[in-house]
Amino acid sequence: MMTRKAKAMDTESKLQRALEELKASRETCNQLLREREDSEEEINKIIFRNTEIKKDLADLHVQYQETAAHRDQLLTTISSFDQCSAVFEQALIRNNELESELRDANNTILHFEEERKLQECSQTLNLYEELIGTPGGHALVSTTLDSSAKTVFEDSIYRRPIRLNSKNKIKKYVKLNRFILKTNKLIRKQKCFYKNVTLRKQRLDLLNSIEIYSQKLLESRSKYDLDVGGLQADISELHRSLESLTSLYNSAQAQISEHILAADKLIGLVHHTGFTSLPTIKVASAPECCQQTDGGQQLPTPVSNINTLKKSLRGSLESNNVVIFSDSIGVGYGSLLNAKLKCNIINYCMPDVSFGDLVKSVMNCKLNHNSIVIIMLGNNKKLNKSIIRQNCTILSGLNVKKVFLCALPFSKNLSEKENNSIHSMNTLLFNITQYNDKFVFFDTNKFIDNRFIAPERK
Repeated sequence: MMTRKAKAMDTESKLQRALEELKASRETCNQLLREREDSEEEINKIIFRNTEIKKDLADLHVQYQETAAHRDQLLTTISSFDQCSAVFEQALIRNNELESELRDANNTILHFEEERKLQECSQTLNLYEELIGTPGGHALVSTTLDSSAKTVFEDSIYRRPIRLNSKNKIKKYVKLNRFILKTNKLIRKQKCFYKNVTLRKQRLDLLNSIEIYSQKLLESRSKYDLDVGGLQADISELHRSLESLTSLYNSAQAQISEHILAADKLIGLVHHTGFTSLPTIKVASAPECCQQTDGGQQLPTPVSNINTLKKSLRGSLESNNVVIFSDSIGVGYGSLLNAKLKCNIINYCMPDVSFGDLVKSVMNCKLNHNSIVIIMLGNNKKLNKSIIRQNCTILSGLNVKKVFLCALPFSKNLSEKENNSIHSMNTLLFNITQYNDKFVFFDTNKFIDNRFIAPERK
């Protein structure tokens, strides 16, 4: 049998071992808490980096769309230039056809003039032979002379009288025929001269117009070449910028996927250690990312929490068991809810109260198992995570139906560091509600201010 001393020593050794194990467990717990805080900070950094990458990705997407629209506009301009060049080629072909037709017309005119000259000469010779060869040709000659004289001298300025009273009539006839031939030749030469002058004028006008059109053609060709060269340079530059934007877009997509995988791994590690970290990160698309601001922090309220709030309020409003404990942030909420819900809701508003004093008031209040307690706190300057853990442990001993822990409100008047601290404390409240069915986390920031906009990160 063991003596009392031995039993005491054994008990003392067991107590020492238990103390050592307790110290080791405390150290392990502290280490896990530090690891959790480090992982939370790292996840916050990853979220911030992911937000920046998504914003860059949205900017790249907008630039890509603008570049594509500019490229389409340049392609339409090039197609219009091609149409103009085709019309210009058709005009050149038509000009060549008109020049060939003009040459053919000049050749036919010259050919007809030569034939006319030959016909007139042959007619004059035939008339002369008829005059000489006819035996009674006096009257015939006189009539032909009169008619030919009328036709020849109608266009002249004056008329010369013809006298046929000489003795040697044949000589006079010959002289008269020579005179007629000379006048006809002069008339034909005059007409040909006038025709040649008009044709030369037309030819000169056509040559001038051809030179003008050829000069315009050269100018338009040079302008076309310059425009095509400039457009090709613009298109090549746009292609290069498009390729660079595409490469940046692909690299941003790869970085986003890497960050998402890293965040998933960190969340898995945090779940594996037995603590719940921040809620699941929702990856926004490019248009949604353009609307989000840098540093927007928001705790998602599960749909089941809102449904639980509605069901609990619907079942408890009839018994008048809804009690609100708040500091200065809850001023006027009781009358507002009474007017909206048309029931009696008690609101204990205690301005400038701490979280510990608020919990003491809750514990001192007369509540039953059907009561619903709503805690709203806005004075968070003297609040930290240890105070939240201690008071939540006290609240877990309440014999009530539900305890709604409202999120601490963000503020634009606070600094970025203070808002980040509020976010971490809201995360702690959210994690506490996940391990106790009595607690429900309610994110009032979604209803008070639709989206908190933190100071812009540099």
